[in-house]
Amino acid sequence: MISTCGSGRYSSAVWNIKKVHSIWLCTEAAQTRANSIEIYDINRHFLYGSNTDKPRYDILNAIIVYISGKHDSENTDNELVRMLTDLFDERIDGVEKVKKLKSEYGLRMTKEVEGEVTDMCTYATAMENKGVEKGIEQGIGIGREQGIGIGLEAGKR
Repeated sequence: MISTCGSGRYSSAVWNIKKVHSIWLCTEAAQTRANSIEIYDINRHFLYGSNTDKPRYDILNAIIVYISGKHDSENTDNELVRMLTDLFDERIDGVEKVKKLKSEYGLRMTKEVEGEVTDMCTYATAMENKGVEKGIEQGIGIGREQGIGIGLEAGKR
């Protein structure tokens, strides 16, 4: 963001702004948007009049990659979408993902990157398991409370 103080005059260095790409990965997209890539950018359109300045409207854009929640990588011709779909598919373990990244997508991977992919999958599985355990504990607690309530009601009769 650029703001002004004092005289309101900018040096030429202020306008030497670097281009920014904001990339968003939506990994559980609705089927209406699944397997697509959108770009949002800024353009200038004159509603009235014109001027001769040449501002840079190309310095900001947002790219959104929508990955199918069904993880149906075979339903797209786009290699990036297909690769990301496979990478975020929780049904594929880390070792298999590394194999796919190498064989199907031709990625050269160091042992460090292979380890990071495997660790990412292991961590995701651990978090899912932790959530399932927490849900089971809550369900058991609710079941006990309901059982006690039913028992108390039956004892009053």
